[in-house]
Amino acid sequence: MNKLKKIILLILIFASGFALGNVVKYYLDMWRAEMSVQTFLNAIEAPYKNDKYGGTTPEETFDMYITALKKGDLELASKYFAINKQKGRLESLKEIEDLDSYIKELESIDMEQWIQKDGVDSMDIGYKAYRYIEQEIETVNNQGQIINKILPVGEYSSVINFKKNNNIWKLYLL
Repeated sequence: MNKLKKIILLILIFASGFALGNVVKYYLDMWRAEMSVQTFLNAIEAPYKNDKYGGTTPEETFDMYITALKKGDLELASKYFAINKQKGRLESLKEIEDLDSYIKELESIDMEQWIQKDGVDSMDIGYKAYRYIEQEIETVNNQGQIINKILPVGEYSSVINFKKNNNIWKLYLL
């Protein structure tokens, strides 16, 4: 009988140790997963938290963008766009053949005439501007086909979209 109690006691100790080990392993795995997720989120959020390029108003950001273009600093100009748009904007700025005409076109936008649709963290601004050179663009028609379209010289209307990040307004769509 004494031997049976020892065997049962050993089985209970083993089972308790096994259960406790699994519980500890479970919580350690959960902690590691939480740390991995947090590290991943920090890596994604870091560029947005550290972004200092832009103004406290959409108008200020727009002016900063034009000033950078006038200096010929395309890298800086692209930084006034939302983080996820900067690389593409830099590439498109480098492809502009007549930067002076582009700047002139942007300067023809009368900020006093902006029609604003305010949002909490975004703003759409309707405007009129003047295109000084004929421009060919790729666009998508109603059937979903990519087509080339000629934009003629003259006055036109469009929309600029700004997004707010950490109290800084960024260009999103221009």
